[in-house]
Amino acid sequence: KNNKFHMPTVSIIIPTYNRAKYLALTLESITQQTYQDFEVIVVDDGTPSNENEIICSKFDKVLYYKIKNTGGPATPRNIGIQKASGKYIAFVDDDDLWLPQKLDIQVKILDTNPDFGLVHSCCQVINEEGILQNIIIGRPGSIDVKHGDVRMKMMGNWTIMMPTPLVRKDVIINTGFFNEIIPPALEDVEYWTRCSFITKFYYIDEPLVQYRVHSNNISSEKKKYAD
Repeated sequence: KNNKFHMPTVSIIIPTYNRAKYLALTLESITQQTYQDFEVIVVDDGTPSNENEIICSKFDKVLYYKIKNTGGPATPRNIGIQKASGKYIAFVDDDDLWLPQKLDIQVKILDTNPDFGLVHSCCQVINEEGILQNIIIGRPGSIDVKHGDVRMKMMGNWTIMMPTPLVRKDVIINTGFFNEIIPPALEDVEYWTRCSFITKFYYIDEPLVQYRVHSNNISSEKKKYAD
């Protein structure tokens, strides 16, 4: 159990809606981290049942909050940011999995590279059943596209893979909140573009996350995404 006076180094924010089975797997992958000084903040976007709450109660570093449904991850993430007590903040969606060394590698990088405010990576793709698809996403053709001062390189070209970044809390505070007005799936593109004007990004060219692709990914709503 966390000592209640101990402030965890990392706060992990998970927006969730009606994906209890996947959420349990996501939480399981977080508990298997080799680095353990963290808290998990699950913000439930108004799931009709109490299944998520029951799942969260089984994990001892997880704080669970439920809000009225907003229809996207931006508001839950913003609530998570407000509740986070760690000096570093990580985001993960309720259907993605972290590889065990993810936090360990990233915390060391932020600890030893004070001029970088964010560290991110590429992802392995898994399908609905969790089977590896032999696809890596988020890997640039050349590392410098995603590493360092990326302001002018990223606009309109790429975004950070949402379950990969570890970010200094002060960088998040300076970047502000996720935009709650624009359509879901674009809110992360817009957020990390803003963030790139606040700090340099540190890119790790190895997959630290398994990114699940399935029929109801928000980003599969191509029309809204294009608009």
